[in-house]
Amino acid sequence: VGIVEAGGLVPLLRLVETSDVATQQEAVAALANLARNPSNQRKIVKCGALIPLSAALRSRDPELLRQGARCLANISLNKENKHQLIDSKIGTVLITALANENTDIQRLVAMALANLAAYEPLQLQLVSDGVLEPLNRLLTSGNEDVELQAARCLASLSQHEENKPKIARHVGISNFIQLARNRSADHQICAATCLANLSTVRGISASWG
Repeated sequence: VGIVEAGGLVPLLRLVETSDVATQQEAVAALANLARNPSNQRKIVKCGALIPLSAALRSRDPELLRQGARCLANISLNKENKHQLIDSKIGTVLITALANENTDIQRLVAMALANLAAYEPLQLQLVSDGVLEPLNRLLTSGNEDVELQAARCLASLSQHEENKPKIARHVGISNFIQLARNRSADHQICAATCLANLSTVRGISASWG
């Protein structure tokens, strides 16, 4: 907290925008560390961090991308940042970043998306922007940490009525059943949530006849 109180956020954000990748990496890592403290999460966004973070998420440098995703996963937990996160359209940048083959990057990006998907206005938007196909790929990746974050995201997305048939079609009920059978309790909770939400879709629940 001392770094923030001493006015360190603005200089750090300037360093994120330099042309030296090593400097950018360290500056974004510092922001990500500071964003672990809930009292800093709102302050980081108010200082204008979303624009340079969006650029970091587009980087070809894996460490810069990883730190950017870690920072966004932290600040997206703060509900007071909801409107800025929605307006920034950073969800589309995260969806593109899911294509990265590094499993730690996949985990952190999916974590950030799962946090964003908790906000109702973004649930329909993320699906419209094409999040389901990459999430389905991660859900069956074989990496338990990555699968959990993908499942968290889908559990939130499946709360929206318009998303339910799309998730059933593009992800498939069988993938959630497989997750419920073969993974940890956390995976099973997410899988059960998805199945509960999707069970209201006509043609999936036997109650529809």
